[in-house]
Amino acid sequence: MQTRQILNVFHRLLELVVRGIFLLVAYISGPAEAQPPIKDLTLLHSATTLALKIRNKQLTSEEVVSSYIERIKEIQPILNCIVADRFAEALEEARKCDQLLKSQDAPSADLLAKEKPLFGVPFTTKDCIAMANMQHTAGLVIRKNIVANRDAEAIKLMRSAGAIPLALTNVSELAMWWESSNCLFGTTKNPYNTRVF
Repeated sequence: MQTRQILNVFHRLLELVVRGIFLLVAYISGPAEAQPPIKDLTLLHSATTLALKIRNKQLTSEEVVSSYIERIKEIQPILNCIVADRFAEALEEARKCDQLLKSQDAPSADLLAKEKPLFGVPFTTKDCIAMANMQHTAGLVIRKNIVANRDAEAIKLMRSAGAIPLALTNVSELAMWWESSNCLFGTTKNPYNTRVF
């Protein structure tokens, strides 16, 4: 029991020292790069608010998806957070949502809220969660050519709720660490301080 406690303390100290070295290197490497401010207030709405506004035709799904795509394109060079996108497909799916709402056969807002509570709302997921016809690497170089042939259960549930997948985001190798860094896609920077991972 004492040996386990000593190893635990040693492990924590080692982790603290390594983390300190990473922070020191990060601060020595120069000033943090600022993200551009959010200009499109659509990006500040919650998923449920976006779904409500789409159902009530206050916003179109295409407008919402386009807003998120533009923001991703704006911050990607700074943060390196996206590893694969499906922007064209997402826009097409958003247009279909909007067409359904404009059609004579459009379900009522109440029915949509019950059956598809995230109708037309975009989302991203980590590269370790399978999305049909997308890379499924979990940050491992050996898996760089692996493409998922079907959606993971979580993605199926999101799609069945009406949500639209936009992109895959970076992870640490096998999602084993707190940061998102791997040899395949590099390091995703902290959006609040780009000198820290």
